[in-house]
Amino acid sequence: VESFVYNTLEEDASDVGWLFMKYKPSFHAAFTNAVQLNKMAREQEITYDNHDSDNNADMNFTDDGSDHISFREFRMLNAFLCVYASMLETFTNIRDHGQALKSHKQQNGHNHSGGGIMNLNHDDHDRLYLTKSEWIDGRENIGEAESTFVALKNASDIYTARVVFKKMDIHELNRVSFLEFCKYVKEAEIHAKTLLGKMFAGTLTMNP
Repeated sequence: VESFVYNTLEEDASDVGWLFMKYKPSFHAAFTNAVQLNKMAREQEITYDNHDSDNNADMNFTDDGSDHISFREFRMLNAFLCVYASMLETFTNIRDHGQALKSHKQQNGHNHSGGGIMNLNHDDHDRLYLTKSEWIDGRENIGEAESTFVALKNASDIYTARVVFKKMDIHELNRVSFLEFCKYVKEAEIHAKTLLGKMFAGTLTMNP
């Protein structure tokens, strides 16, 4: 999957390495979700269409339960790559904005000038979790994700932001990982029975 994404980016983007590394965590999340569809299909006997299975054998889920995907899952994977990349973009925007505000406040408190995202170190950019203070401070940077994901509706409101973070922070560590963030967004979409939720749940009807 990573080779597929890299080669696709190479055809359309100039800074392939930077883009690939930036969104790499979302590739794994997308692939994991696609593999889960295979497991759910075997456990719950989910079918995507009413076509005769003998005529569509190559489009069925993999039946051995291993961590690879069939053509049917690959079609969903292409959609998931976009969805999880959007989740990662939202997650890192909130984290970086919150961290920048924190850095700015600390520097002002010590009579230093400057601040902002450009002052974040390499570890700040690469870590895949955000703290409660980063979530609260960075909530205004949620942007279009408020209308994209049901779970983040009105999340720029400070009260809603606190409620959302508490739901995501299931281990009460005052920090949320990228995968925990994805889990919360995914479950909210499934509960709301949105088109995206049906994709996540494996109940979206697809034509061959």
